[in-house]
Amino acid sequence: MIRCLCNLGPYTHVTIVHSVALMAFVGLLASSSVAHAQPPKPVQPPKVQPVAPEAVIAPPLEVAKPTCPEYIAAGKKNDPAHLSMQGVACFETGDFSRALTYYGRALELAPTPMLHGAMGRAFHELGLYSLAAFYYNGYLEDVPTDSDGARRIRERLATLQEQETAASGKISIVSAPSKALVYLVMPNQDWFELGPTPLTISAKEGNYRFVIVEPDHHRQIHDVTIAGSADTIDLSADLIHENSTFDVSARQWRRAGAWTMVSSAPILLGGITLLVLGHQSTSRAKDYNPETTGHSLSQKRDLHDKGDTLQRWGIITTGIGGAGLLTGAILYSIGLSSSKRSEPAPLEEPAASIIPVLSPSQLGVRFTW
Repeated sequence: MIRCLCNLGPYTHVTIVHSVALMAFVGLLASSSVAHAQPPKPVQPPKVQPVAPEAVIAPPLEVAKPTCPEYIAAGKKNDPAHLSMQGVACFETGDFSRALTYYGRALELAPTPMLHGAMGRAFHELGLYSLAAFYYNGYLEDVPTDSDGARRIRERLATLQEQETAASGKISIVSAPSKALVYLVMPNQDWFELGPTPLTISAKEGNYRFVIVEPDHHRQIHDVTIAGSADTIDLSADLIHENSTFDVSARQWRRAGAWTMVSSAPILLGGITLLVLGHQSTSRAKDYNPETTGHSLSQKRDLHDKGDTLQRWGIITTGIGGAGLLTGAILYSIGLSSSKRSEPAPLEEPAASIIPVLSPSQLGVRFTW
């Protein structure tokens, strides 16, 4: 075999190489066709781990808690719907005072039964029962009597009346001059206008502050404490006119003058009585004569000294009483002149005044002119 291969021609090895390559290529094709002819292996699906039922439940969404805004944007100050929503947010946070501020402003812009009911509910929570009843009744006046809202408000009114009877006191406020505006200082220091004097409100036990305001007069602040349901507090405010002498009101001048004259009159009468008694003693002493009346000189002298003493004290007492009467008359006349001066002339324009009222519409001040 080897010898035979060695005797091949010069191109024979090329032919052999080509033959071997061809055979190898054919073998590859054959193996590829065999491989394609075999059926494919089945693909195993991925294993899925069982999931607990509670794991597929989505976690509960966190609900944003309402917040009570401390101020209203400039573009929303005259939007009653926006103000009402902010009032609801403040009510839900427990800030009933600021809720009243927003409800009150919305009620001024667009009165609705719902705002009356909201105002009543806020006052009810604050324990100001008479004010709550006022707004509850305002709601009932504007809705049908057989509506669900009217039924609920009537139930709240019944509860309110029970609370008012069981644990509330009364505060009566009068002023001189009358018709002065009364403001209630709320727990958040906002001022809420209650109305003109005279007025009476009922409230639960607690501390309250009232501000009485009258144009051209110095405002007054009064702190009141209701200690029990039987408390009845009478609050009187003598407002002082800005132009009054020594900053005392005309009514106070007249009152001081009258009391001075009344208290001085008995002193003056007592002094006059002492003068009369002293004069009588002195006259009787002159009539004492040891020869005719039988009185001794010492008795005459004692009676004369007694008369002088009575007259001396009579002069002092009469002077004090007379001075008191004169002083009272002067004080009373000053009060009369001050009262005339405190009343503006018919054609006179009242002076402008600034009242620090905290509310969304007034930005902390109230202008009157």
